[in-house]
Amino acid sequence: MHILKRFKFTPWSLVITVTAFLILCKLGFWQLERAEQKRILLEQTSGVVLSQQNLLNSITLGDVSELNNKEVTLELTLDNRSIWLIDNKIYQGQAGYDVVVPALVGSSVTHTNNDSFVGKSDGFVSNSSVNNGNAYVFVNLGWWKAPATRAELPEVLLPEKVNVTGLLKTTDLEQFTLSDKTGEYSFPQRVQSVNAILEFHKNKTPSTSPVFLYASSNTINQHPQLYKPVVMPPEKHVAYAMQWFLLAVAAVIVFLFASLRSGSSKTKRNNNEV
Repeated sequence: MHILKRFKFTPWSLVITVTAFLILCKLGFWQLERAEQKRILLEQTSGVVLSQQNLLNSITLGDVSELNNKEVTLELTLDNRSIWLIDNKIYQGQAGYDVVVPALVGSSVTHTNNDSFVGKSDGFVSNSSVNNGNAYVFVNLGWWKAPATRAELPEVLLPEKVNVTGLLKTTDLEQFTLSDKTGEYSFPQRVQSVNAILEFHKNKTPSTSPVFLYASSNTINQHPQLYKPVVMPPEKHVAYAMQWFLLAVAAVIVFLFASLRSGSSKTKRNNNEV
């Protein structure tokens, strides 16, 4: 009791301190939750290799969420006439583009009437592709350096067929962007995000499931892959959590110290008055 008399608490200072303490602790626990999510994500991408047939089966059944973050090696037939260039990608201080193309999975690709597996001008895959034992995916082939002026687009030369090893992404594909036009395009087409790609192909082939394959670096002519499923490792989230918890403790210490000084000053003034 004698110790408590040395502190003077005002209602507002107590409310502010408790509120700050709870908010800082909440932020700390949130960072710990994020660390656990990142650990699970890393476990999902560690050593889990999906076969091409399993991927075809999942797409045929329409259940692609389980494909997320799985590694796979696929035989692809690229649609070189429907090249998407995702803008504002920086690599080693240089501006460039991510190159994304539609691709058909499977080795038994057949064409009729001299048509490719995509529409001649629309740049989309026929729904019958899946029914024929193949499947349609988008493949991100990595980073291409931008030309000197915005009026130019990089020259993207791709083979028709290629074996690609990489990571699949089937969830949280859409990105925040201020604007991105949708509708008809001429290719190659520069866009700001994958949103425009998804919207374009959704309008052309509504039943097609969005599946993105991020090819490993150097798949095409030494072009690097910028995509990382985990940008911030779990350890960094834990470090941030510790910072929030320490700030919470510091808020309490500052409150107690300020209250102690206030109480001591009043006691000293009372002694002087006597």
